[in-house]
Amino acid sequence: MAIQKLGFKLILVCIVLAIIVFFVLAQGRGGSQDTDTDLFRANGENGIVEISIAKPGRDFINLSKNDDLVWMLNDSLRANDAAVRELLAALRQLSVRMPVSTSKRDSVFAALANQGTLVRIYSRNYLISISERWKLLPLKRKTHSFWVGGMAANDAGYYMMAEKSNIPVIVHIPGNTADLAEIFNTHMRVWRDPVVIDLPASQIASIAASFPQGDYKSYTIDFTYAQPKVFLEGQSLEDGVWDAQRLDRHIKSFHELYYQKLLEPREDSLLMGSILKPAFFELTVLDRNGNSTHLMFFRKAIDQTAQDTDISGFQFDPNLFFLHINGQAWALANYFVFNRIIRQPEFFLSDRIP
Repeated sequence: MAIQKLGFKLILVCIVLAIIVFFVLAQGRGGSQDTDTDLFRANGENGIVEISIAKPGRDFINLSKNDDLVWMLNDSLRANDAAVRELLAALRQLSVRMPVSTSKRDSVFAALANQGTLVRIYSRNYLISISERWKLLPLKRKTHSFWVGGMAANDAGYYMMAEKSNIPVIVHIPGNTADLAEIFNTHMRVWRDPVVIDLPASQIASIAASFPQGDYKSYTIDFTYAQPKVFLEGQSLEDGVWDAQRLDRHIKSFHELYYQKLLEPREDSLLMGSILKPAFFELTVLDRNGNSTHLMFFRKAIDQTAQDTDISGFQFDPNLFFLHINGQAWALANYFVFNRIIRQPEFFLSDRIP
């Protein structure tokens, strides 16, 4: 019994020592090394689990890995993988070129604090790490926190500064002319995955479509039965009335449906003035996990002088339309991407019906 108690005490002491060593190492990289490249460069791509980016006084754009190791935007939307890869690649290569001269230090400090972009990086660490296979007590820890500003004189690099420092430096990526201010972008549209729907046929539970302008009847296709059921204005159609091959073709079309550009109402107010209302098509797709995607399709007037409630007398853009996603985001999208799912009810009727 005494041996068991001794073993327990030894384990407890080891855990306490590990915690102490961890915090000592975490604090050891601070101090006066305000110009150290390690304050900005983040090498541990696999260990990075969260990156937060924000302008002063605004909410953070939050990029984080979920349990499936997929990068998410603000915990609810899938992030743009290409943009995240570019950001991680830049973080691995950041290098301090020189401190800002004493004469410019105060003005650069003020500009960074008032107009810069604040970046915070969090990594997964372990309180006990014996080897790659033996890691215990995981935790998320902030490893980097710094301000990013504009380009320095003579294109020497970009102004940056550790969050708790007052000494700005000039940082660059050796051999690369990448725009760091653009890489650390604070616009939602840069980080959001442009794919709206990407579902295999086996994951679709139902598709409901309507035509708010009243041109066609609404329909619903329910795939939760042993055989798909088609409803027209709520009334079930008998087998043989609808074409099974066309139905199969339709359900296989809901993959890699993406928009061209995510819009921001304040910055794109002039462009959004060309929305022709009401919507010409409305669609709700429900997957077998209970997740729903609701899309509304609006014509885009060519001359951008449309009236919100009147679509008569306007010519619409034959290539682009407005897409309203889940009642929140607005985007510009291409007809050639979405035409395969914009189907009138007659598309599903069998040619054999007289």
